[in-house]
Amino acid sequence: MSFPCCEDDQGDHDPNAYRLTEVVLVGPAPAPEERESRPEVLLRNGSRYTGQWKGNFRDGSGSLVWPDGASYVGEFLEDVAEGYGKFIQPEGDVYEGHWRADKAHGKGKYTQVDGAVFEGEWVADQQHGLGQETWPDGSTYVGEYLEGKKTGKGTFSWPGGSKYSGTFKDNEIDGEGTYDWSDGRRYHGQWSRCKMHGIGTCVWPDGRSYEGRYHYDKKHGYGVFRWPDGSRFTGEWQDGKQHGAGGGLRTHGPHFADLLRLSNCVAHVSFLATLGAIMFVMVAMFWLLILIVTVLKEPGGLISF
Repeated sequence: MSFPCCEDDQGDHDPNAYRLTEVVLVGPAPAPEERESRPEVLLRNGSRYTGQWKGNFRDGSGSLVWPDGASYVGEFLEDVAEGYGKFIQPEGDVYEGHWRADKAHGKGKYTQVDGAVFEGEWVADQQHGLGQETWPDGSTYVGEYLEGKKTGKGTFSWPGGSKYSGTFKDNEIDGEGTYDWSDGRRYHGQWSRCKMHGIGTCVWPDGRSYEGRYHYDKKHGYGVFRWPDGSRFTGEWQDGKQHGAGGGLRTHGPHFADLLRLSNCVAHVSFLATLGAIMFVMVAMFWLLILIVTVLKEPGGLISF
């Protein structure tokens, strides 16, 4: 089974590429006690800053533009982004939210140029805590994150109507949860790396059900399969197929009908064979009796009339 949420959706930007701490190239240092606004200042790396200063530090509201087109507009504290601000990548991705020490930290929203959006909690430039992601195709994830990856409890929904609710690990379905397919099937149980693995129960919309062990999406080990008519198979499975005699009898489907017809045919043949054997014995005994009587009636025989 493929799974679309198993990707890192934070983009490929280098978190160190746009550190906001740079050495000022021009401009005298004002008194350190008060914030004041200055004209645009050129920094050593070619970036340009416009906004408030406190002493020789960018401090307060301001905007910083890099030579490659990236920009930050928001709050600074002693030369680093601190507070609320908006950062735009050169390719168009946008993060808007809270910052601490030049890193996304707190609640924020990251919008990729392709339309994918994450909104939630951040710690040190990584998605961490509760959040929600949406994709252009209509897929959504709502749940927990750990160090930039979907880890913990969450719900992933696909545009076709399928949905999974349960635990995730490193951006994959892993642990215990319930998967509902758009065609009405439902599986509840254990998962490993986006596959049914361990003990679980699968129910089909027509009333069939399986309860037992799975091995990477296949019935494998001990399990019980039930049909809507009440019949069942109890026993071992291997690679998704019944393995061994098992217990119970399946009375559903063409295989059972064929078996039933064969059983009736065998019973009929057996009955005819038995009847034929009896008739053969009776006829043989009759002719044997006639032979004995004939011999005894011959001259010199033991019987006289």
